[in-house]
Amino acid sequence: LAFGDGSATCGGLLIGGRKLPWNSRKTIAGFACFLLVGIPMSAIIYWGEANNLEAIGQSGSVSFTTACLVAASATIMAAVAESLPSRINDNVRVGVAAGVTLAAVQWLVVGWT
Repeated sequence: LAFGDGSATCGGLLIGGRKLPWNSRKTIAGFACFLLVGIPMSAIIYWGEANNLEAIGQSGSVSFTTACLVAASATIMAAVAESLPSRINDNVRVGVAAGVTLAAVQWLVVGWT
């Protein structure tokens, strides 16, 4: 998700444009960049990690479609957490939101072995 957060900053500054309705310091372009970069990168990383030899031996392989579902859920929640106006450091909010969402969706879709 570091790719998503960084691309949100770059996209927001370079593209600019309309602001988010709930946070006038963030742009729609930055939010979209977070999703456009974050989802594929997190899906590739999740899929690769879920299909290493040790993971396959414990719980079986994970399809790329499943990896996209789990990673997209976590990335969307991380993008929302990053865009909310708050005094808490956004790196903490993004990490917690992504981690909790990833664990919940992992448990619901893949299972916990």
